[in-house]
Amino acid sequence: MKSINKIIKKWKKDKKNYELSYLGGFFENEWKDVEYVKAVAELPTKDELIGQFAFLLKWPVQSFVMNLKQIAENKS
Repeated sequence: MKSINKIIKKWKKDKKNYELSYLGGFFENEWKDVEYVKAVAELPTKDELIGQFAFLLKWPVQSFVMNLKQIAENKS
């Protein structure tokens, strides 16, 4: 369901004068309305979440190291 909605969104961007709509979709054997389908489609993929998490772990350490480097350069 998620990939179909992303394909539809990309297709709508490419073909601006054509309107395509849908009523909802099945998710875990239940019918879900359009708003639910759109909300699920907007969630990041697993790879995107892993990348965001890796950045969150890397950024504070990188910032600390850069500050230490600047302090070392200022003292010398």
